[in-house]
This record gives sequence, structure tokens and C-alpha cells, in this order.
Amino acid sequence: MLEDVPEDLRKRFIASFSINPQVIVDKYERGTASTESRIKAAEIAGYMGFRVRIRIDPIVPVAAGGESWIFHYEMLIEELLNKVKPEIITLGSLRALKKTIHYASDKSWLEYTSEESPWGKRVKNRQKIYKLIIELLRDKGFNGKVGLCKETPGVWEYLKREGLMEDPGEPGV
Repeated sequence: MLEDVPEDLRKRFIASFSINPQVIVDKYERGTASTESRIKAAEIAGYMGFRVRIRIDPIVPVAAGGESWIFHYEMLIEELLNKVKPEIITLGSLRALKKTIHYASDKSWLEYTSEESPWGKRVKNRQKIYKLIIELLRDKGFNGKVGLCKETPGVWEYLKREGLMEDPGEPGV
């Protein structure tokens, strides 16, 4: 249990939580913890003195409940940042890897991907999605570092040119 870690050592540990809007959890992450419980766990870990990081991954641009996907992610970010102070937030896009497709029982999400790049969605669409999410994070007061998961140097460079991210350094580092 977290409380078993001595208080003076807790800053040496990183508690990382993958979070998506509840509508995405309900549709694509069945059997996993609710968004609310993940945020609560991250909040508790931070309160206890652990370093907290968040992954919003995969970002699934699916409208649900009569609302746009942007609305659902904006509400997620607002709720998250009202309760948790992560040091880093990592973003990832929906990736249509062959293994993922093979084992997915619900393949409706495939309409949001393309084989134009090795990681699924078209590069331009991923750039727009990341730009929008990073702008939401900044608008809601997050000034920490933002990272990308399994992304091309071109996407990083685009977001750097837009003033939304720092240079990630050399590829492979």
C-alpha cells in the first residue's frame, strides 16, 4: 500500500495514471476503473507526497451522448486539474496497430484511423488533436510539461513550432 512507503522516500516514486473521459471508458475500456476513481487515486497519491503523472492515451475523437469529443476531453481536463497537480501529462493518439485490431471485439473506432502513417490516424489529424488538447490544458491552467507517446519527430516539431511543446531532444533518447 502507498502508506507503507516512508514519507521521506515518496518523492522518489512516480504514480502514473491513464485517464480518459468516462464515455470512452464505458465504450472502449470496459472492466477498468472509472474516470472518477482514477482521478481520486491520483489525487490521493499527490496528497500523500508521491510524484504524479497523467496519461491521456489514447485520445479517441468519438462524439457521445450528443456532445462532441472535444467537450468530453475539456470536461475531463477541468475535473482532473481541479483535483490533481501532475508534473507531466503525456498524450497519445488512437493507434490502429495490427495486434490491437486483431484482438478488439468492438472495431467501431477504426473509422477514426487511417493507414497513412505507421501509428494510425493521419499525421495532420493527430497534430490538430494534440494542438487542441494542449491548448485546453494551458487554458485550464496546466503549465507543466507535456509529452507525446509513440509519436513521429514531425509531430513533435509541428507542436514546437506552434509554441505548444519544448524540443524533445534527439530521437531515441
